[in-house]
Amino acid sequence: MPGDRGVLKRGSARLIDVRTFSDRRGALSVVEADVDLPFVPRRLYYLYGTAIGVSRGAHAHLAQMQCMIAVSGSVDLTVDDGKQRRTFQLTRPNLGLLVRPVVWREIYNISADAVLAVLASDNFSEADYIRDYGAFMTLMKEI
Repeated sequence: MPGDRGVLKRGSARLIDVRTFSDRRGALSVVEADVDLPFVPRRLYYLYGTAIGVSRGAHAHLAQMQCMIAVSGSVDLTVDDGKQRRTFQLTRPNLGLLVRPVVWREIYNISADAVLAVLASDNFSEADYIRDYGAFMTLMKEI
């Protein structure tokens, strides 16, 4: 349940290869629950048409897991688990970033042609968001 801090643990993020099948007709990439993802996606959303120099994200989730894929263009993502910050570049549609709960994320260097698809484990819930970095770091000291 979003906001149930009694079960929180420090999250992680890692790159995953998106299975891709190519032939003379082109390529098809697929992401499946219980095969490629440790969750069943409940929501898909995508970011596009982002003005140059604009950043997105700047939040963490208490319970939601996400898989982010730049299906077009490129984006940089910095993730922070309260102890370590890591930066990933998503530059191709067969590479995803799996982000577990309680990981701060910032999305930037978004190319003009970028389409960032996000598969999320849960429907939108404002109660699941941590939007203040100071509050995030305070929570990280508790878990």
